[in-house]
Amino acid sequence: MTRVFDKNEMAKFSGGAVTFEPGARTYWHIHPAGQLLIVQSGTALAQEWGRKTIVLHAGDMLWCPPNVKHWHGADMNGEMVQIALTGDKEGKAVTWLEEVSDATYRQAVLDEENNQAL
Repeated sequence: MTRVFDKNEMAKFSGGAVTFEPGARTYWHIHPAGQLLIVQSGTALAQEWGRKTIVLHAGDMLWCPPNVKHWHGADMNGEMVQIALTGDKEGKAVTWLEEVSDATYRQAVLDEENNQAL
């Protein structure tokens, strides 16, 4: 991750560019003030807890609402770069939770391949 800018008095959010290798993904996590993801290159997979996989391509954006458990990362076909604009609430930007299991990730890849993802 490369920090693009930190939160300040005018902007209560920070920005970073994140590169994911093929198959790389975050842990499940929540953002108390939400997060906006903008895919710069490659293909991203994302999923909210209990929901279908979402597939994003370069130029696509995804709003991750406050306090919604989710994960995101690259598909298996190549590197993915995203810009993450992450809100800050009372000094907290993210709460990391458990690892995304290989089975959950494999299902997301299958959903993408079978066009069953959103």
